[in-house]
Amino acid sequence: MTAAAAEPPSAVVLDRVVAGGNIGIEILNSYGVPFERFVALSRELAIKEATLLNFIKSVNADKADPSNIETTLRKLVVEYREQRGQLRVFSTDDPAIGELKRQAQEALDRGELSETERLLNAASKVDLDAVAKVEEIRLARKRSAASLKRNIARLKHASLQHAEAAAYYREAAELLPPEDEATVAQYLLDSARSQREDGDYRGGLKTVERVLEIRQRLSGPDHPEVSECLNEKGFMLDRLGLYSEALPIDQRALAIRENTASVSEKDVAQSLHNLGGVLDHLNRLDEAEALYRRALAMRIRLAKGEDDLDVAFSYSNLAALCYKRRRYDDAESFYSDAIAIRERLLGPENLAVAILLNSLAVVCGAQSKLDSAERLVRRALAIRQELLPPNHPDLAVSFNSLGVLLTPRGSQSEAEALLKRGLAIRLARFGNTHPDTARSQHNLASLYVQQGRYDEAEPLQGEVLATNQKMLPPNHDELASNFETMGEICAALKKREEARDCYERALAIYSTSRGPTDPAILNIRSAISQLGVIPHRAK
Repeated sequence: MTAAAAEPPSAVVLDRVVAGGNIGIEILNSYGVPFERFVALSRELAIKEATLLNFIKSVNADKADPSNIETTLRKLVVEYREQRGQLRVFSTDDPAIGELKRQAQEALDRGELSETERLLNAASKVDLDAVAKVEEIRLARKRSAASLKRNIARLKHASLQHAEAAAYYREAAELLPPEDEATVAQYLLDSARSQREDGDYRGGLKTVERVLEIRQRLSGPDHPEVSECLNEKGFMLDRLGLYSEALPIDQRALAIRENTASVSEKDVAQSLHNLGGVLDHLNRLDEAEALYRRALAMRIRLAKGEDDLDVAFSYSNLAALCYKRRRYDDAESFYSDAIAIRERLLGPENLAVAILLNSLAVVCGAQSKLDSAERLVRRALAIRQELLPPNHPDLAVSFNSLGVLLTPRGSQSEAEALLKRGLAIRLARFGNTHPDTARSQHNLASLYVQQGRYDEAEPLQGEVLATNQKMLPPNHDELASNFETMGEICAALKKREEARDCYERALAIYSTSRGPTDPAILNIRSAISQLGVIPHRAK
């Protein structure tokens, strides 16, 4: 008798994953998880294949990074086990809630997070309905309901659904009684962090200010938990371009951490880094560099010779500062070291790598290494377009960088389209009074100048100056560049008096940080001389 042919192993395993068809394979492919790796991961994590597949399906596809999907799944499994343990030990005197919690545990064991969410919400609702019946039970039920909402929030956050996580954290905080203020503060801080991850900096700022008020009242102004809030607030202000407001906040956070023995060196390094970033934005570059280097030294010491993402972050910030100071070789070296660390730890097709590729491209462009710059920025853009939603602010960075690079290379139609796409994203995300929006407007106006479209460039550059004179310190190099461009526009439009005023204001700013033979200063002096003698206008 002839032996029957053995069934391919992959088909056998697939039947275990999803009965009937290629649904499981299609889902794995859509998230970039090889089938063999899926099976190995299921065994490694001791999770049923059907449960693990449901976890993959629950991850927010718009925010999932295929290069980091395993990391996301591992975090979900950790959260799953913690939630499972909490559900197992939960006790209640209400059989309806007990049954819902039992069903929720079963749904969680199957990896059905949406069903878990539904059942936990149902249990939360039963608790809330009981509040009005018995005053003695009211506080216990409210706390239980809050805990359930927070459980959902943590699952949402782990699934990269940050806006929904923030909303659930707020719901949890609102359910707690007034005497639970410390827990309210923690839930709200978790909400603020989810808002930050979602890019909602204005909303996050309002939330963290409420947390700060509670913690200062409960623990005093110099408690480490207050410094934690101050760090979050400073970050939100920095991202909103409110650098002068962020400065005293970050200074205070650092002072608390440096003067508190129980605070870790890692947290001190974070505060040094944050304060350095604000000083960098305020053009106080010597102070910023000193803080960046202190933070880097601490992080290298803590890393003990191993690759470390915090070290890479410090390298990237020192690189950006060196670029500002036109120390391009140092900037290129720091960026290259940071990229190497992130690629080894995160893989080459990662958003954190894309950030640095884009920045290195800018440095190469400043050194006229235009081919290298274009290659780098196009790689960064490809990664971001693959992994980010179409209106994400990081896409605007790549559109802007590529548009600037293409402007002098004869590809001005493509450059204009890219600059307009970047500007549209920033206007929608930040409004028309943010430094990032002004930067996009300035670059588009500069393109119009090169094309001789001065009538279109003038109002655009006027908006840039209106924003940056409010948002940037008066000696900022970027403001000097803005005045220089406006001077060129006014000169072309025969507005010689306005042109001279803009050139002289740019020259005054550059002269505070550059020598008399600096190319920027020489160019402006030449432009002023070409204006000729301007007749005195009677007052």
